[in-house]
Amino acid sequence: MAGEDWAHSFMRRHSELSLRKPEATSGARAMGFTRVAVAQFFTLLNKVIIEKKITCEGIYNCDEIGITVIPKQHSRVIANRGHRQVGVLTSAERGNTVTAEICCSAAGNFMPPPVDFPATKEETRI
Repeated sequence: MAGEDWAHSFMRRHSELSLRKPEATSGARAMGFTRVAVAQFFTLLNKVIIEKKITCEGIYNCDEIGITVIPKQHSRVIANRGHRQVGVLTSAERGNTVTAEICCSAAGNFMPPPVDFPATKEETRI
């Protein structure tokens, strides 16, 4: 069985590799991200922009981050150096997640960031 010394020696011999933490991606999301789906999205986006005469002030890019109350640690993996993203498939999420969102227009305008907290039991009964 290879030990820790073998792993260190392997990494020294292969300087193009580094130890990284993979980012979680669900199987459904990975399967839906295809060249055809992306092309259809941008075709529809272009059509809507032209039809509605949308300017850069009306086009926003939003990115969200989910901060889980129960953090999950992933083991690190060996990957080629220079790759900014290394993925891993995960199962369904567990625990509550607080979501924050950042929105910026193509003209450089920012919206105040909304933050979504999970509903409490009292709120769900109302």
